[in-house]
Amino acid sequence: MSEYTLLISTQTGLIPNICDNSIPNDLILYVDDFLYYDSIYYKTEVTLRDLCSINESKKIYLAFRTNSKKNKKRILIHKRGNTTITKDEYKKYVNIMKPDFYQDFETCQFEFSFKDIKVVDDLIKLDSNVKFVSSLFINDLVLEYKMLKIENNNLIICDIFDCKCCGDLNKGYLKHLKDMNEINCYYYLTKHNFNTVNLFLKNKFFILFIIL
Repeated sequence: MSEYTLLISTQTGLIPNICDNSIPNDLILYVDDFLYYDSIYYKTEVTLRDLCSINESKKIYLAFRTNSKKNKKRILIHKRGNTTITKDEYKKYVNIMKPDFYQDFETCQFEFSFKDIKVVDDLIKLDSNVKFVSSLFINDLVLEYKMLKIENNNLIICDIFDCKCCGDLNKGYLKHLKDMNEINCYYYLTKHNFNTVNLFLKNKFFILFIIL
């Protein structure tokens, strides 16, 4: 039995609201973010690691944003209009991008047990057979100025509260950042929520291990 692993869901290869490598988790990069109308991949060959300056210590997991299909093509989601990709095209770009792991074109599944987490309740009810989970839901919480807290082995969604897990912050500082619409508020909330989810998954695994 192995521990749960939280993979950081990125936006164009970047961790939302975080500009450094202070979060150690491996990364999910999305095909949709790199294959669009005027994509660099239509002009040159470059790996995702080099393009996004991703540290060698982090694994790259390549995924589709949705499992939508049109005939035999996968639909890629873009703000400026969706595009499609064939199986052969996908294989071609996977060979160029060189992710450590990538989803199967037909099934949109990895070769291991993975769950795309949409809401916090999905994480609380996580099946013991699932080993890897995504983190897009964390960004949604941050944009709503919400923080996570562990209570009685459950994850609770809270309004902003004082927390020391992301630095020695003065009382009321996070609330002040929110009221001032400071971008640093997103940074601290993102870091806090990742720390909390990582701890929750670690504790959840430990509890399951004891039960088994």
